[in-house]
Amino acid sequence: MNWMLRSAATILSGIWTIHGNGMKYFIFILTFGIFLCANIPMGIAQENRQQRFERIEAEKVAYITKELQLNSREAQRFFPIYNEYRKEISSILQSSRGDARGHNRQNRMDELAVETELLAIKKKYRTQFASIIGSARSSRFFEAEREFREKLVLELRRRGGGGGGDRKLD
Repeated sequence: MNWMLRSAATILSGIWTIHGNGMKYFIFILTFGIFLCANIPMGIAQENRQQRFERIEAEKVAYITKELQLNSREAQRFFPIYNEYRKEISSILQSSRGDARGHNRQNRMDELAVETELLAIKKKYRTQFASIIGSARSSRFFEAEREFREKLVLELRRRGGGGGGDRKLD
């Protein structure tokens, strides 16, 4: 939760420097923050898988925004492309696993083929990201994404398998 507040403060401080539409962005982020806080479960309520995924994805977006130091204009252009990127990556990963119960093992993709496809997607999107945020931050995006994943894994291990609670990643 603390890192989320720090991220919001960083974003808000950047918004004040934007001329013209600064107040519009401030109101949008303030409304978004209130919406997020209103939806934080009180107590230890069990989240279903979709809710947990959405919460983690929101934390990931905040983490990426902070790590790449995106201003509101860059974020507006960056995240629609990021969403396309995430869908393509997810599609490859799902098809590489085949049927979750193992019935369709012959349709599973070769590990090297999967890595090759993932690399091609990353190269394609790095170019698109670079046109919005520059080459250095575009490359930094992949590092930030990996760092977030590592923090998530550590947090899940700390919790003993990832069950319950509403504690945020720091």
